[in-house]
Formats: sequence, C-alpha cells, structure tokens
Amino acid sequence: EVCRNYLQAERLLPIAKQEIAKAQAEADHEKEIAALKAKIDSLSDHLDQVYLDKLSGLLDEADFQRVYRKVKADRAALEQRLSQIDRPDFSPERQNDLAKQLVERFLATAHTNREVLVSLIERVELTEEKEVILRFRFRELEQKG
Repeated sequence: EVCRNYLQAERLLPIAKQEIAKAQAEADHEKEIAALKAKIDSLSDHLDQVYLDKLSGLLDEADFQRVYRKVKADRAALEQRLSQIDRPDFSPERQNDLAKQLVERFLATAHTNREVLVSLIERVELTEEKEVILRFRFRELEQKG
C-alpha cells in the first residue's frame, strides 16, 4: 500500500517527459559539437588546398593572403565557439544550480528507484495486527517553527 501511492502514471509521466527532453538536449549539444569540429576540419583542409594552389602557381600572393586571412578568421571563430560550448561552467552560481538540480532530480526519482528505497530501509517489522512498520536508516527530521 505504501508503494502503491508512488506507482501513479500521472506522476511518473512528467518525470519521463523531462528525462526525454534532457536526453534530446544532450544529443543536440553533441550534434552541434560534431558539426563545429567537422567545419573546423573542412576549413583546415581548405587552407591546405589554398596553400597548394599558391605553391603550384594557380593563386597569386595577394589572393592567397586574402583567402588565407578569411579562412583563418572563420576557423578561429569556430574554434572559439567550440571552446565555449565544450567548456564546463565552474562558477559558484552554476555549481549551486547544479547541486539544486541534482537534489531535485534525486527527490523526484528516489521513489521509483527500488535500490535507493531498499538502501534507506533499515528494518521492516510486521506486528500481530498485521501492520507494517518501516525503520529507516536515518532519523526523522525535527519540525522547527
């Protein structure tokens, strides 16, 4: 009966939707990183080709310098964008937000995770009146106020 209260689809559905959205956002993030890396590699290949064209005489010095500066600037901008995306934010505000998110996520999913629930229970007692008494591994919070 205690567990039945937690097995309600209408309560679990928002959690599932949230996790799906989070997974989708992570996948989009990974796709963006992969696309940026591919563009950077493409620009590097383009620079190599432009240099070979200059060496073979297909491109004069002025055109080479113009194309070289433009491609180099484009590649630097993409590399900067990639470093901003790839770099984790360790600011105290961000760390507090992450900690709060982790706590909320734990509290939101703890009741659905059997291993977590079992680890929190110290002992289960059954009385002669067939009442179930759960003894937890932690003491109950004191109400202040």
